[in-house]
Amino acid sequence: MKKIHCYFMIGLACSIVYANSFLGCINICDDASFFTHKLIGSWVYNLQSLLSFLYSLAYHVSGYNPWSWHLISLILHIVTSMLAFNFLKLFFSNKISLIGAIIFAVHPVHTEAVTWISGRVYILNALFSFAIILLFIDSIKSKFKILPYSLALVMYVFWARETNPFFMSVPLLLIITGLFLGVFKKSLKGSIPFIAITFFGLLLLLPKIPLIFAYRNENGVNLLQALLDVKFYDWFGRFSFSMLGNFRLLFYPVGLTYYHEPALAYPLVTNQMLVAYIFAIFLFPLIFNTKKNFQIVSFSVLLYFILMFPFFSPVALVSSIAERYLYMVSIVVSLLVCLILDNFKDNKILFILSVSLILFFSGLTILRNNDYRSSLIYWEKTVEASPYSYRAHNNLGLEYLYAGYHNAALKEFKESLRCKPHHENAIKNIQLLGLLHGKKVKQIKVNPYDFLYIFGKTNYREMVLDRHLYKKL
Repeated sequence: MKKIHCYFMIGLACSIVYANSFLGCINICDDASFFTHKLIGSWVYNLQSLLSFLYSLAYHVSGYNPWSWHLISLILHIVTSMLAFNFLKLFFSNKISLIGAIIFAVHPVHTEAVTWISGRVYILNALFSFAIILLFIDSIKSKFKILPYSLALVMYVFWARETNPFFMSVPLLLIITGLFLGVFKKSLKGSIPFIAITFFGLLLLLPKIPLIFAYRNENGVNLLQALLDVKFYDWFGRFSFSMLGNFRLLFYPVGLTYYHEPALAYPLVTNQMLVAYIFAIFLFPLIFNTKKNFQIVSFSVLLYFILMFPFFSPVALVSSIAERYLYMVSIVVSLLVCLILDNFKDNKILFILSVSLILFFSGLTILRNNDYRSSLIYWEKTVEASPYSYRAHNNLGLEYLYAGYHNAALKEFKESLRCKPHHENAIKNIQLLGLLHGKKVKQIKVNPYDFLYIFGKTNYREMVLDRHLYKKL
């Protein structure tokens, strides 16, 4: 099968499953600070960053009509899926790589990066990472061709300039990819410029470190204090919860939602710690196995941890589980499916199962895209999937408030407080609702022993809403 035909099929698959994403809206979880920026129409101002340039481009095409915003995300996703195909080709044939690339293209976890407008940064990260790796490997195989190698280096410098933490994982990706392709010595040598730029980028981040450690979460605890107080058990518990929770989404992507708070925190984390230990003990010997099958499994496991690590924090400051984090990580699913197909090339049953998996994932993706039709529908679905999320209830309350359903809004704000007593945003929103009705809410009484409080214990960074959202009221 010719490469151009493979590209066509990948583009067609992406277009079919994301056709209904054009009905999506700009919701309150999007980067409102940029959408309302007075210089959004300025080409000169927005040339400073690729992400802001793409936002500005969409604005010039259709203003705040979201179709052009979604079109740009879809085009980026198609290009990234094509690069994923070429990445898989490093290990497998065209036919098998095509199946893997289509699985990547239609995977349901990608909806949060593709259909959610502010998730575009995760697509760009995968696009640049795949492109850099492919150019780097091409230069290695061609005895260090200067053109692809230089282009890879320029792209890496450009992406690092975006002050994005993703650039720190690229040298590791280059080294392990070169390792598993049998060009370890050359790839390690060629990685030195990338490692040097990463080190230089870290030096540029030094002035920001005091600001990072001064950051306080919703409970008023700053990062430095949290790092000093964190216990190994809690740290490993969150690590296990994050890694296994995201792993589950990769291979069983149902119940997709913006927030993934567990129903009951501590027993769940304890069980996942035990599973993580067993999983690690089982996989560790595979790393030293020289057979191709075991090497690809080991490569996939290393990819998963390297790509996930930039999103992990040892303290509760960021979301531990999120579908957008898995955009590039989902190539692991494609690698493992391709490995199975490569070992049973003439097995028609496996081929049928692969096609069935593609259809299943496509259906889930199309259904998930429907949740983005309006901001109100989106948060109703989020509350339905995450009934114990105080943030989801608060955001749904805001949507009801904007729509004029004040009683429903009050109910959601109170539900948010039941999930997490003294939640500052929910209290402010109830006070705001009271002011709209000419009442002043002096104090919100919450029973800290309410049973839902137990379910709200494991929560992470508070979603920050821009002030302009309140001006609508």
